[in-house]
Amino acid sequence: MTIPQRDIDLINGYCNGSLTDDDFSELESRLRESHELRQLLIEYRSIESAMPSALASGTMEKAQASATKKSRVIRRLKIALLATAAGLLLMFGLYFLRPSSEPQLATLDSLTGSVRWTGTGGQVVDDVQSGRALTGGTIECLSVDSSANLEFPDGSTVTISGMSALTISDDGRKELHLREGNLSATVTSQPEGRPLRLLTPTAELEVLGTQFDVIAADTQTKITVNEGVVRVKRLTDGKFTDVKSAHSLVATIEAREPLVAIAIQEPVRVWKANLGQDKTAGDWLPIAHALRIEIGREIEAGELDADRAKEVYFKRLEKFEDDDGFLTAVPRRTGREEQPVIYLISLNIPQRQAGPVLLSERSRLRVVGRSKIPQEVTFSLAARNHDRTVAGRYGVKQRVESTFDIEIDVSELRELGNGTSAGGLEAFVLDCFANEPGLELAHVELLGPEE
Repeated sequence: MTIPQRDIDLINGYCNGSLTDDDFSELESRLRESHELRQLLIEYRSIESAMPSALASGTMEKAQASATKKSRVIRRLKIALLATAAGLLLMFGLYFLRPSSEPQLATLDSLTGSVRWTGTGGQVVDDVQSGRALTGGTIECLSVDSSANLEFPDGSTVTISGMSALTISDDGRKELHLREGNLSATVTSQPEGRPLRLLTPTAELEVLGTQFDVIAADTQTKITVNEGVVRVKRLTDGKFTDVKSAHSLVATIEAREPLVAIAIQEPVRVWKANLGQDKTAGDWLPIAHALRIEIGREIEAGELDADRAKEVYFKRLEKFEDDDGFLTAVPRRTGREEQPVIYLISLNIPQRQAGPVLLSERSRLRVVGRSKIPQEVTFSLAARNHDRTVAGRYGVKQRVESTFDIEIDVSELRELGNGTSAGGLEAFVLDCFANEPGLELAHVELLGPEE
């Protein structure tokens, strides 16, 4: 079989380092299509590597023999392959044929707060700066007020915020792994047969070109599609469905419910948290377990007769709903020297009412809980406008102690940075954090202006 002269020119350019980006892309495409060309490149590279050692040893005859063999390979175009080289090519593909420097997959367009990048060879960069070229690796937002915006060469953009971790890679198509956190993406039209692939702990998404938002946790993933269509597969059972524009879907770690997208309706102005289901950070203790612990302590202290314990337990349990309980703040690193650890409770604000949760200046956030010590707690909402051109964290500090039941006017929630109000925006995450342990929440809701 005759190999075209253009392929030979590409091989030569690759070996002498003169290929342009377009040339390299063309070579990759041809190597995928042609087994003979892959064979030729492996042999060619082995000859190239032999030349320097021959020259270094002073044996010019060996170098000349290698050059002669190289010319003969091009003329003959049929070569004998080493089994190991062929095996490596088949196993690992074109990445072994790339130049030693890894290709740029995206650019860190902008960031706020504490952001970490782990890139080539596991190199960790804690003081990563905007404008950095990103190869394959992981970008992490280390605090609740952190965010990172990535721009890809085709114009696609991805933003993560809050306590989030995203791994990017490219093996012929973009592949993203969102381990946890919040992601918003605007994806341009992708090549035929090579959709962008996004993986979370519970779902796999395939995207050809669209705008969508994702909130990922260990047990569930919520996908909201604002433009286009996203195919979502639930990892637990492999079931999949297409989520079209103005629809959302929740894929849980369990497969008990149908995988069905629901239409996003008009915004709502009230929301009540289901602490056990909505948490992304915090230790959940159902009320039944909490009462058992409470009664056990009373028995040990001699405050309650053991014979009456069962009667008292069920009498107290009657006062609560099945989904009541306590959510305890857990330690999280921030990446900041001045405040290395915070104690965090984080809640998704799902659209169970089928519409986004709209914040009004006259709305109020009610929080019921307790703190083992008097301390300041920051209550903040992650919010954005409908077209995603405005997004930020809006918070306020409140001093709490013992058991507390407080209401915070939405007008008091100001952006952490420029002080603008959260009024008129759509809320999607609530964070409560303190500098010391012992913070617990028992009830959270957003009250509308009229209540």
